Amino acid sequence: MGVHKDPEHKKKHATLPKSRYVAQKAHAKACGIPFTLTFDDWWALWEASEQWENRGKQAGQYCMTRKNDQGSYDLGNVEIAQVQANLKEQVASGQHVSVKLTDEQMTGMVDLELAGHRQREIAAHHGVSPSEVSRILTDKRGRL
Repeated sequence: MGVHKDPEHKKKHATLPKSRYVAQKAHAKACGIPFTLTFDDWWALWEASEQWENRGKQAGQYCMTRKNDQGSYDLGNVEIAQVQANLKEQVASGQHVSVKLTDEQMTGMVDLELAGHRQREIAAHHGVSPSEVSRILTDKRGRL
């Protein structure tokens, strides 16, 4: 089995800083958000925060967030913050998908997918990222 197909190799490298940097940069690109941080800049922010071991997507964990959930990922516009604070800021600014879309719109995404539309098309139509469409579709399919 090749090194990159080995599940243990993937699991180990998914937690490495360089892998997380590449993943965040790709996610920002998919969302149409400029990302100008170099790896060294990005890593320096995480090191200074002393929260690298506590990063994640769950309550009590930390993430890199843009100030006021606006603008690009660049020095001076990002900080390491708790996930709950970032979520609260997204909702308050109207940037969170739960504020942007009604339940009917989210349910309609499933219909669009079933009609053959790609997730990127659905995302563009609703003004959200393809990753949000994927999350919504997964959630809605589980409820149907």
